[in-house]
Amino acid sequence: MVGNVQFVVMYRDPRASSYSTLRRGFDKDLRGLAVLCSEQLTLLAAQSRTVPENRLKVVSYSKLCLAPADTVAPLLRRCDLDHEEVQRAVEREFPKPKVDDRYRRALGADQVAWLDEFFDERRCRHWAFLKAAAGE
Repeated sequence: MVGNVQFVVMYRDPRASSYSTLRRGFDKDLRGLAVLCSEQLTLLAAQSRTVPENRLKVVSYSKLCLAPADTVAPLLRRCDLDHEEVQRAVEREFPKPKVDDRYRRALGADQVAWLDEFFDERRCRHWAFLKAAAGE
């Protein structure tokens, strides 16, 4: 990599991500969306592993929603961005805490059980890499 290129990767619980794409109308098939999310998660983790640690910052979407100012502060320093401008943008967005468990309340019990089973430990081993890289 030429220069001082920095990479920021944001990840989200794949069950919540699958539900979010369903809720936003990208498709009507939750299972198909979950398969797609799983494939994307695998690709994201694989690509992230190729980036040197000193050039990679992994951020949890859930943490961003719970504490946006604290989560973006290290990114601002790392990327030499204006803190005030980013803070105003965060305030405009009104991040909602606890977004990653919305699917548990909105979907039927059978769909929640299927998502939990589909995103089992084997399938989420890549998610574990991203969580560890984010310091979780």
